[in-house]
Amino acid sequence: MLGSSREYRRNALECILLSRKAKTPAARKTFQELAGAWSKLATELEAGEKVLAELHQTNPQAAAESERLARPDRLVRAQLRAMKRKKAALKRPSRSA
Repeated sequence: MLGSSREYRRNALECILLSRKAKTPAARKTFQELAGAWSKLATELEAGEKVLAELHQTNPQAAAESERLARPDRLVRAQLRAMKRKKAALKRPSRSA
């Protein structure tokens, strides 16, 4: 599920703060890379929201359809749950004697 660009930017800031407290150069670099990734996600989400807002203005029906397609519907969620159950069942040891 998508978060908000504001939430992503908070995550980026938290990673920057953690990078400053990191004890090793490797940890510092990892946190800095994570901060960059969160910032990039925020920017991409904002750009997508801008495009969607423009689409709403020019073609409300197409915008509604794109929003519908962006969210998994109940059938897809049910299929995902079924797949997870099957995967979990495959991981369990068989009870054959």
